[in-house]
Amino acid sequence: MKFHIPIVKSVSRQMITILLILTLPTVLILRACRYLGLHFRFGEIKAYILGHFVFDIEYYLRKRSLDGSDSIDLFFISGDVSNAQWLKMIKRNVYVSPVIKILFKSNRLLPNYQMYEVEKIPQKVHSRDYEGIFDTTELQIRFTKEEDNEGKEFLRYLGLENNDKFACLIVRDHAYKNSLLKNRDWSYHDYRDSNIDAYIEAATALAGKGYWVFRMGKVVDRPFVATHPRVIDYASSEVRSDFLDVWLTARCAICISTGTGLDEISGINSVPTVFTNLLPLTHIPLYKFSLTVPKKLVWGISGRLLTIDEYMQHGHISSDEYEKEGIKIIDLTSEEICAAVMEMELVITGQNGLDPISFERQEKLIQMIFALDLKNKRRFQYHRDARARIGSDFLDQYWDDLMPQVDSTAV
Repeated sequence: MKFHIPIVKSVSRQMITILLILTLPTVLILRACRYLGLHFRFGEIKAYILGHFVFDIEYYLRKRSLDGSDSIDLFFISGDVSNAQWLKMIKRNVYVSPVIKILFKSNRLLPNYQMYEVEKIPQKVHSRDYEGIFDTTELQIRFTKEEDNEGKEFLRYLGLENNDKFACLIVRDHAYKNSLLKNRDWSYHDYRDSNIDAYIEAATALAGKGYWVFRMGKVVDRPFVATHPRVIDYASSEVRSDFLDVWLTARCAICISTGTGLDEISGINSVPTVFTNLLPLTHIPLYKFSLTVPKKLVWGISGRLLTIDEYMQHGHISSDEYEKEGIKIIDLTSEEICAAVMEMELVITGQNGLDPISFERQEKLIQMIFALDLKNKRRFQYHRDARARIGSDFLDQYWDDLMPQVDSTAV
């Protein structure tokens, strides 16, 4: 019995090899069709990371609408599907079949395979609108009329009127990742987690202005205990579904996020998004309609806040890396989160014009972020949405700390 698993794996590998060889003639025929004016290409859609699953295919379709490409693109899905509704919507726009995976792999056995592959978005740009095409193109992956009616019926069921506005609140904790692979240690991602209780004040403030607020999440660590009747812990309810996850984040008036996959639905639908407790700052989404306030990074020995140069130099993606560098991570307070959310609410209602000093600070810091990004090994900043900004209260409070000083080298 101890030899059973290796034998099965060996047989499986042999079967895959045979299938690849058998499908080579099919791939060669499809390649040859290029000389008849039919350019077949094969592509992979990675479904297990929701942010990439959402953004990459929408970007590909928008780019294709601009280029006027007439290639015949065929896709397969890889990995566990993070949202079944999104896959359903994708299939209305592109051809998807598991058979394409074999053709994709067979094509890679041949010379010049890149000519027959779909690159949805260049890998180096990390699922970002690096060319600014979202500014000039229309949404490609849309709801059907029936799906929109289903979403509206859900809102009516809860008591929302037709003109009522609602916000989606997406606060990352460790529960979702832990639910994917229970035997894997996801603690290196802990630096991205936030305390849901710190968002009660902001949710209550929005509700006080007439908004409904839906706390989102497929799997969450604990309930959201806000007491205002218009604040709904949807993530902990029995009505949560993949369909409503997508529909609510696409149709909300404001999205509040800590920077996680589901907020890409809001992003591609041009929903104003407040990113709070975002780390690393190198990932700041300046390419979309957004307001960002990062977590506070301070040197453990001195307690001094990192300057903007240091924030950009220390764009770590592991909790251990921050600790190794002697950097302490401090979450935003409830008051700081609320200030950011209410600033965005004023922006979208046309009541928040920046005074000259605030405007100058915004521009200076964002220009510094772009300049510093160019110095890093991995680049994240390419295009800026003119509406992207940093939280004004955060800048007012920490401006002197963020700006590099001659004597700021001591930690």
